[in-house]
Amino acid sequence: MDPDERRLSFNRVAKAYDRYRPSYPAALIEHVERTARLDSRSRLLEIGCGPGKATLLFAERGYEILCIEPGTDLIGIAAGKLRGYPVSFVNCMFEEWQETTQAFDLVYSAQAFHWVKKDVGYAKAARALRPGGYLGLLSTHSDHIVLSPERLECVLKGLGEVIERFGGSLELHYSTVLYVARKQG
Repeated sequence: MDPDERRLSFNRVAKAYDRYRPSYPAALIEHVERTARLDSRSRLLEIGCGPGKATLLFAERGYEILCIEPGTDLIGIAAGKLRGYPVSFVNCMFEEWQETTQAFDLVYSAQAFHWVKKDVGYAKAARALRPGGYLGLLSTHSDHIVLSPERLECVLKGLGEVIERFGGSLELHYSTVLYVARKQG
């Protein structure tokens, strides 16, 4: 599977991904808020919002957010959750987005920036940031990421059916890393 096809694979399993993918710890979002010195007027740009898990955590704090997401099904799920919040969506790859320069206080990506072509992504994010703005990259890792999209969908559905039928829960162990950088200016 080529990288662009793999990059879009979560859109094919959007409902299962939303249902079974854990959210992010509130303390992580609070750390980003403090570090990036966000306030009620802050504008945020999210790269690869997926089903809106991290988006919702920022939106609940009142931030205006523009989400760049290539998956139409993922946007549909996120838009449903975020109705009533100041969140808008652009359906495209980040590399294809016609950026607004120096418009955002925080450009962030929760578990999606690794899909962005590095020779474009960092420079484009920097141009979108206002002087003194921040780039926040949240990365999680679990062994399920090595599965093909078809196999991942099968595993998620199977686990979901077992949990629904017999009760209980599944604990996935994730490693979480947050990188935050400030744009000079």
